[in-house]
Amino acid sequence: MSFVTKIKNQAQEKYNQIMKKKTEQYQEMNEENKEQEIKQQENKSDNANVIDDQPKNDDSAPNKPEDKPKQGTISYIKSNLTAAGDYLTNKVNEAQKTVTLQLQKVDSSVKQTILKQKQSFNKWIALKIDQRISRSLKQMETKISLSVQKAVPSQCCFEFVNDAVLSLWTDASNLIRFELRVSIDEPTITLSKRPDKIKWLKPWYLLRNWILYSLYPFDIEPGKQLRSPSFLFIKLLQVIPYYGIQVFTFLIIFLAIDKSEEYQVVNYILDYKNIQFFTAGILNALIGFFTYFYCATLRPAHDYINEKDQGLKLNYCFNHGPGADNHLILSQISYFTQVILIWCAFAVLHKTKSRADFINNEIKRQESKKRGGRLTGFMIYDLICFLGTCSLTGYIYYNYYYKKDDTFYMLPYVGNLIYFSHLMYGFLSLPFVIFVVPFFVRMFTSAIPTAYDQYGNVVPCINQMKLNYEELPLEQQDEIDIEEALQNQ
Repeated sequence: MSFVTKIKNQAQEKYNQIMKKKTEQYQEMNEENKEQEIKQQENKSDNANVIDDQPKNDDSAPNKPEDKPKQGTISYIKSNLTAAGDYLTNKVNEAQKTVTLQLQKVDSSVKQTILKQKQSFNKWIALKIDQRISRSLKQMETKISLSVQKAVPSQCCFEFVNDAVLSLWTDASNLIRFELRVSIDEPTITLSKRPDKIKWLKPWYLLRNWILYSLYPFDIEPGKQLRSPSFLFIKLLQVIPYYGIQVFTFLIIFLAIDKSEEYQVVNYILDYKNIQFFTAGILNALIGFFTYFYCATLRPAHDYINEKDQGLKLNYCFNHGPGADNHLILSQISYFTQVILIWCAFAVLHKTKSRADFINNEIKRQESKKRGGRLTGFMIYDLICFLGTCSLTGYIYYNYYYKKDDTFYMLPYVGNLIYFSHLMYGFLSLPFVIFVVPFFVRMFTSAIPTAYDQYGNVVPCINQMKLNYEELPLEQQDEIDIEEALQNQ
């Protein structure tokens, strides 16, 4: 302990000596500074007197640089104080900026939380409204079944009619619930303005966008669409049943539509079957009637003798009747191609999805588990009609023409039979005509109606839908040699 105390005492003595020297030096510096200030003041007064005595000429002598204040002087202290003040003001400004940024972040976070709370509150209200509406609609089912029982007294027909009416009622109730939910949620969807992926297919993309936006625009009313020249031109091509024009048009449309979207595939099938009823059924029947009227009435039956028929007197309707003048191979190719297109569309239907499933998933819906809804039953009916007409045509041809010896001379009757087969198949498409009305299409399938924008994107047909378009990054350009570019100029 004694050794430690000695070292402490020695250190204390050295510290005291150093502090004495420092204080003495500081006093000497203060005295010197005071003397220098007195001398500077005297020199300034002398210089001022000399300058007053001399004539004033600013340009005679160059400006001398100001002397920097020496350490320990009053000016030195003032300069240090000003620098410290500037430093403090900068720090205060930086602190104010950081505080404002933090307040802005807090404000944005508060706004986001308020929006989230509002959205959750709207969803809660929508669920409560949906529950009340579903309860009231369920209560109406008993009243509907009672009214059906009064209207249909037969027990065997009652079950069929009751099931059909209740299924339609559930679809209508789901549609009402969906519209209410959309009006509350106000959903948004983000789309791209440049969906083209392959450069050399750009003409096809332009043609595709033009066809789809002309036929199925999402932002044009039906009245304005009927006055559109592009819509009328494509519809005219769809209703021409000759020379494969109709089939080729629907083939292009099938390649153009989005085959991953449920409503678009269902709408393609129904649209094709509707037009088939009017063209292959009604229009074909009118053409056949006027053709038969011309050959049977306007041309006498005894004034036509065909040289190839070896002098047999045949009537005019034999070679120029309904279907006799048609190109058999082309008409058969068109006939089978339209059936193949419809069934190809039905084949890809089970892989499709609805673009409005993000709204439907939040609503409990009693819908068909299969894609397309009730389309499967109608397609089975269409297959039965197709096979039935083909079987009937083959039976008539085999029993009445093929067994005869002069089959080669009966070829015009083959055209008549094919015409008859096409006519029957067109008229049997009558059940699909009801789906011309969009309301029945909604009853037909659970998918939400969709259409296309001018960029070829599929958009749900919802009035409250908000669209946000985002620009894709520009394509990467090739590297350019700047020196070569400058030399070429």
